[in-house]
Amino acid sequence: ALARQLATRVGDERAGMLRDLEAQLERSRLAREDTFCHASLPEAERRWLLEHRSELARHWNLLTDWTVDALRYAA
Repeated sequence: ALARQLATRVGDERAGMLRDLEAQLERSRLAREDTFCHASLPEAERRWLLEHRSELARHWNLLTDWTVDALRYAA
């Protein structure tokens, strides 16, 4: 989803392909909240992420503050 947002933002023709892949992955959304490998995430950080995560992270049940702006160095 972040890659699709970035491709859309910069006018990359692959945005449509990424949209299709995202739709396929929709069926594989996490059933419960999880992180990007931080199994021992401190409770304070967990609470902060619950409150400050993006709608996209909420949709995918991820505890992360990543946004498309975090991909600013992507080529």
